[in-house]
Amino acid sequence: MSAGREDNEAGKAVEQALRRQASSAEFRRDIARLPQFRVEDELPEQLADLLGQIDRAERRYR
Repeated sequence: MSAGREDNEAGKAVEQALRRQASSAEFRRDIARLPQFRVEDELPEQLADLLGQIDRAERRYR
């Protein structure tokens, strides 16, 4: 049973390492340069329409 515990501890160590790297200023600066991670001021019209449809459907089932 100790193998499962070791796997769990290793998984936690990897998780902590990834969180530490992802929260670094250098990572945030680099990721902000990638176009797919840029913040847009407005949603594309098609996406806004789809979100509106979801909102209306959710209201029907509340």
